[in-house]
Amino acid sequence: MIETTLQFAGLSVVVLLCGVALARSSDRLGERFGWGGSVAGFLLLAGATSLPELILSTQAARIGEAGMAVGDMLGSCLFNLMILGTLDLLLRSGERMLSVKSAAHGLSAMVGVFLAAAVGVGVLIEGGVPLPAWWPATIGPTTPLLLLAYAVGLRIVMLDMAISSPPPAERGVEPGETWKAALFYIGAATVLVLVGPATAEVAVRFAELSGLGGTFVGTTFVAAATSLPEVVTTAAAVRMGAPGMAVGNVLGSNAFNLVILAAVDLLSPGRLLADCGVVHAVTAFWVILVTAAAAVGLLYRAERTVGRIEPDAAAVVLLAAAGFGVVYLLS
Repeated sequence: MIETTLQFAGLSVVVLLCGVALARSSDRLGERFGWGGSVAGFLLLAGATSLPELILSTQAARIGEAGMAVGDMLGSCLFNLMILGTLDLLLRSGERMLSVKSAAHGLSAMVGVFLAAAVGVGVLIEGGVPLPAWWPATIGPTTPLLLLAYAVGLRIVMLDMAISSPPPAERGVEPGETWKAALFYIGAATVLVLVGPATAEVAVRFAELSGLGGTFVGTTFVAAATSLPEVVTTAAAVRMGAPGMAVGNVLGSNAFNLVILAAVDLLSPGRLLADCGVVHAVTAFWVILVTAAAAVGLLYRAERTVGRIEPDAAAVVLLAAAGFGVVYLLS
């Protein structure tokens, strides 16, 4: 048990370092192509920090751990929201993230809510929905819906950000730095592809030895490991005075995590949502609940605190923690 725990911790550190390299290189690439902080956070940075979830969940699904694969994605969504709320409470950046100044991200939050609802409903009904004879046996009916919804939602968000955001300032990234960033991105992604299968297998072994089960381990320990890049990049964005990038990173990562389930389903030997267990529907709907609490903080016009505590951020943290407790009780 100790050896397995140390292996899991070591591989998690590798995942963290790769995620940080991906995030930093994607930030440089965003500067090179002149994208604003919100766009870079929602699109490029979120995609980079979600790559660990894609690799680990795909491998977990391939070795028959559908519960761990889905738990990793949904658990990461809860962790990401908890990260945002915690940083809002702890880091005194002089500018709140969950405030009207970040209200443009309310639309991004709604995209995540729709995708989480689709996943939750898919978990509940995919096992009993009759499908035509021509439908592929290993692809769930929720998968094309997730892909279409993400494409439409991304288009709407990008158009809204292009209209509402001021043009980004030129930051003069040299072509040589662009190539360096691209090489770091490719190198970190390659390392993740190599260590992802080993990390998933060690996580399965840890679940068996601990007696906690793949669903709980995937939703907590694996999700925490794959969410570490979001911790670093979100904190860095706040310290840089870029709350829009911080919020965009979290909400974009959540939307990307949920649509990744469609890619994992395409690569898995069975129908992912039908095989994962109904407890994940509860997790999906809990993601909706916490995202809604964050959206209230984004849209509510009054800036109030209780002492030094901001109620909206505290609600996000407490609700996310309660979600993990519910998963433990149901697993």
